[in-house]
Amino acid sequence: MVGRLWLSGGAALAVVSILARNPATGERVTGATTDATGWFGVADLRPGLWLIEADLPPDVVGKRQDAVEVTEDGVVEASLSPLLHRR
Repeated sequence: MVGRLWLSGGAALAVVSILARNPATGERVTGATTDATGWFGVADLRPGLWLIEADLPPDVVGKRQDAVEVTEDGVVEASLSPLLHRR
C-alpha cells in the first residue's frame, strides 16, 4: 500500500507517521513515515480491508483516514491528500 501526503498548494508533508489497521482482525502495522516528498509505503499487508491513518501535525487539517482493499495482485493507493495548512 502506498500514498503521498501533500498540502493543497503542492508542498509535501514529510515525517508524518502512518498507521495501517485491519478492523476485522485488529492487526496494526506501524513504523511507516512519509519521506521528503510526502511518499509513504506499507509492505506485506495481508489481503483485506485496511484503515490507513495519518498522524497529521496540529496545524494541518483534512482527511486523516482512508480505507483501502488490499489484494494479493498488486499495489493499492491510499488517498489522504490534498490537505490544508491552518493559519
